[in-house]
Amino acid sequence: MKIASWNVEARLSGWMKKGRGTAKQLLEEIEQLNADVLVLPEAYINTVAPFVPTKIQALGYKILEVEYNDYGREDEKYMRGSMRLWVLSRFPVESVESHRWGDVRNLLSCVVREPSSGKRLRIIAMHLDDRSEAARQKQIAEIIPYVNSSSIPTVMLGDFNAMWRRGRARILHSGIIRFIASIVPGKELRQVATHLTDMASGSILSDITAKTNLQITDKNFQPTITPKRRGMLFMPSVRLAQIDHMLVSPVIKVDSFKVDRDGGSDHRSITATLTIK
Repeated sequence: MKIASWNVEARLSGWMKKGRGTAKQLLEEIEQLNADVLVLPEAYINTVAPFVPTKIQALGYKILEVEYNDYGREDEKYMRGSMRLWVLSRFPVESVESHRWGDVRNLLSCVVREPSSGKRLRIIAMHLDDRSEAARQKQIAEIIPYVNSSSIPTVMLGDFNAMWRRGRARILHSGIIRFIASIVPGKELRQVATHLTDMASGSILSDITAKTNLQITDKNFQPTITPKRRGMLFMPSVRLAQIDHMLVSPVIKVDSFKVDRDGGSDHRSITATLTIK
């Protein structure tokens, strides 16, 4: 089975009418991914482009949706609107749950059944808060018991807004880089830089893997995000850091893992071919 995640930067709203990352272009990328289950953090804000659900359903997907309704972002919600997360499944969906772990934002989990084998699979769709490590720790403190509450083979995937404490993450979290990030000119660029150094602490992923039986799928630790994002389209589309992850139960064999090409978002999609042993 092919499982994927792609933070699409809310571009399925259709607000980008031409050029990089239009809703039409993203739909073409989703069709190319051809995943059995696809998690879409930041699917859209407020309203989705009207042709999007029709195309998604024509590709054979059932759409599961939740509104984030972030705690403490009332002013931002007023200015920018409310974000949605989607889980798309071609597999039969047995159950769906909305969770508000740590009282930070709403997220989804579901149980699907792989048709050919009849085996069940639990999908935990992640998009941890981007504002601080403290907020992410609140979420993880409640997510970990949830992971451990079931013996159903589990895939936890999405945008963790967190890195492994290795390689360039060690540099990003160093005192000198954190100081430089705090004085970067330009409010938006400075905010991105400081949040990025905060995500590099490594505590989130180490807690999950230490306190659950979930294991990594990408042993090469490939970066997934680029600085080219809405509001900063002048930046290059070079992969900078790994904050999109997929963790799986020990009974799940990872046959392949891939970080895909630039599909028009500030994140690259991640895709794995998995087999339940």
